[in-house]
Amino acid sequence: VRGAVSPPLTWLRWASVLIPFEDRFGRPVVVIRARCHEPQTPQQTPHLLERGYRATMDAVIAHCLAKRSSTISKSNPLEQYVAFIDLREAGRRNFSLATIKMMKRESDTHYADRLANVYILFPNRMFQILWQVAQPLLHPRTQQKLQLIPAEQVPSFMRDMIGKPEVVPSDYGGSAEPWPLPPGCRTLEHMGGELAANIWEEMGTAPPELSLGESRRDLDWSPEEGCLGSSSFQSGPWWCGCTARGKT
Repeated sequence: VRGAVSPPLTWLRWASVLIPFEDRFGRPVVVIRARCHEPQTPQQTPHLLERGYRATMDAVIAHCLAKRSSTISKSNPLEQYVAFIDLREAGRRNFSLATIKMMKRESDTHYADRLANVYILFPNRMFQILWQVAQPLLHPRTQQKLQLIPAEQVPSFMRDMIGKPEVVPSDYGGSAEPWPLPPGCRTLEHMGGELAANIWEEMGTAPPELSLGESRRDLDWSPEEGCLGSSSFQSGPWWCGCTARGKT
């Protein structure tokens, strides 16, 4: 399969987007830490954010592809993901209308119907103000997928949604170590999450500076500029020609 996007090292170092694990339905969990997203800084260019978004979505697709078998998943038949947006310590500086428009454009063009639900964790007053700006940009169906999880409900929500408290960080109500924040992120798992780190390594798209070492599975990928979901690389639906050949 052509078109898997490599996560840019500069983007990874912000550690603003993680894919640490699946939820109890087998859907990849994409955690967006808003306080790590500072679009006003010169380093966080629109092009870099777009490549980071594509690399994240391609990791989601590749993970679902690697799990495929002869039967359709009963809990995640559409091979979707869920997004957890953590708004702790986030303010106006972390909000970007351009980023929202980019994500909408990419989702409509390359990654349609991949998003199952969006959970806003620790919603604050600033979110209520900014939501009035962002809401008109989103399709009504997307708006219906959004759910607010107040701070006091986050621990029980995470335990119920993930089903494995031992992998959930303690600041989210679990028993695992908290995920480090920049500049304390030193590994690919710290910067992108364990699930994403594994699949990037398996695809051969992980930055060599952050390589995990020997791959646990040898998938047949060819990293190129583009994205796995892009129809520009396939004549039909992207999954028609996808094959995961691996040694377990």
